[in-house]
Amino acid sequence: MTRSNPSDPVKLKETRLSLRDWVLLPVLGLLTVCFLAVSMESIGNWVFPRNLADVRTCLDLTSPSTGARAIPNCRILAGLPEGRPVENEFNSCGHRSEMECGIRHSGAYRIVMIGGSLAYGLGVNREQTFAALLPKQLSLATGRNIELYNEGQLWGFGYGKITLNFHMRDVMAARPDLILWIISPSEIVSDGPAFVDIEGPKVNPKESSVPRTPRNLRELFWTNLKADLASKSASNTLRALLNKSRSVLLLRHLFYQSNSLYLKASLAGGNGELLSAGSSEKMQVRMQHLGVLAGDIEAQAKLANVPLVAVLVPHREQAALISGRGLPDGFDPFKLDDAIRAVLASHGAIPMDICRGFSSIPESEQYFFPVDGHPDAQGHAIISKLLAKELTSGVIPSLKAAHPTNSASSETR
Repeated sequence: MTRSNPSDPVKLKETRLSLRDWVLLPVLGLLTVCFLAVSMESIGNWVFPRNLADVRTCLDLTSPSTGARAIPNCRILAGLPEGRPVENEFNSCGHRSEMECGIRHSGAYRIVMIGGSLAYGLGVNREQTFAALLPKQLSLATGRNIELYNEGQLWGFGYGKITLNFHMRDVMAARPDLILWIISPSEIVSDGPAFVDIEGPKVNPKESSVPRTPRNLRELFWTNLKADLASKSASNTLRALLNKSRSVLLLRHLFYQSNSLYLKASLAGGNGELLSAGSSEKMQVRMQHLGVLAGDIEAQAKLANVPLVAVLVPHREQAALISGRGLPDGFDPFKLDDAIRAVLASHGAIPMDICRGFSSIPESEQYFFPVDGHPDAQGHAIISKLLAKELTSGVIPSLKAAHPTNSASSETR
């Protein structure tokens, strides 16, 4: 038997790839990757349809003096990709409240709620939000007629002095007996309009004193993309675009069903900074911005002799740490809440703590949308119970409970 010689020119010629093979193999590989990507995206679109309307189509993005605000009397069926379509209906003042603006029932104790998407009730039908549930529970506990007028804004409450003053005029026009300010962790960590550049943008005096708001959603997309490209590397921008795909959403939704995988991914990102046991210069600056905002709101509330109550409502990762069985090293789920309450108290607001109430709710992270992080309908019910318990504890004499409220944990049984 003869052995083949690998150096034999004839054998080398037979094993050498042709030019056509060099072209076809990469093309086939690329087509395979594209096929898998398209298949995953198709499955993701089937599980999380894109035919949902975007609630932002009910926003007026044209006024730099008011920021993004809802179009009066606009109504749209829209929701989060992970949830079902929900009715988003705004009154004649552009607020998602079951009451018409300008109307106040005689003898009722009125709470005006302000805040961002948490107060708004993003992804949940209005009648299932804590804005709708809370006044009923307070009325039952106090024996008084309590009504709540919701002025929560999808994109946060204020952007500099101009928009803050505009929104506060709306708040005071509602004639509140109490202002309830809902604060979200995402508003603290993001570079959104709620806390960044609170004194107003630094621009050329010849130009407008505030940046121009995008005219429509297409312009908003390109504005955000340009901002990402300017502030991030190309790889980070690509990663941000991929995170908006349905295939990535599907994979994250599946993986985030595991609490350990979810916490590992979430704490490795920007939210880990919020829950870190340490302190950073960036967080100190954000607390200063929060203090300025709290001081401005409290000053206007004080002029009207209206108490300002403020509370941090946790997102999913904070709730998971609070009610979880193990706490990762280097993290403190209550540090952010403690820091915010200290800042609020120093500026005259009345701080409340509902975060510690989540410690009695096993696996409370299951009551939040896995990827988005906002509470679902059951999460809103829990938050409403916790808010009612704190508001009727005696911190507000007018709302002191005549009858004890039920515990939040009973809502989950």
